[in-house]
Amino acid sequence: MANIIPVLSKLQIEKIPSRAEQKVYKSLAEQLPDDCLVVHSLEFIKQTSKFKSHGDREADFVIFSPHYGVLVVEVKGGGIEYDKSINQWYSIDRKNNKHEIKNPVRQAKDAKYEIRSHLQNTLGNKNILLAHAVMFPDIENAAPLISPDMP
Repeated sequence: MANIIPVLSKLQIEKIPSRAEQKVYKSLAEQLPDDCLVVHSLEFIKQTSKFKSHGDREADFVIFSPHYGVLVVEVKGGGIEYDKSINQWYSIDRKNNKHEIKNPVRQAKDAKYEIRSHLQNTLGNKNILLAHAVMFPDIENAAPLISPDMP
């Protein structure tokens, strides 16, 4: 069983606003080995290139493994669609309403690079393997979402 921060009881897990994140929280806690550290809803400050300002960001899950490195995971629930012709992502709710959402792949990549920067500033210029992933726990077939930036 993985070490997970924050440690939540079953009742507290049910209070996570996203049911998709609830599912992923439970699965990661139960299925990853105990030498993994999982941080749920990791908040950080990202320096934006525009006007050299800063902005608050959040990674849904960050998994630290002594054997494999760091994996940054963005989670999107509900039905998911991607319109390749206009590069637009959508979430589809229970009432079958379509909502535009941010590109989850871009979100995961941005968080990965920002976390890498923070780790390098803290630990020095060490070789740390970082990767990103997107999880869609509510869909059965992700094939329609495949694109060059999301194999």
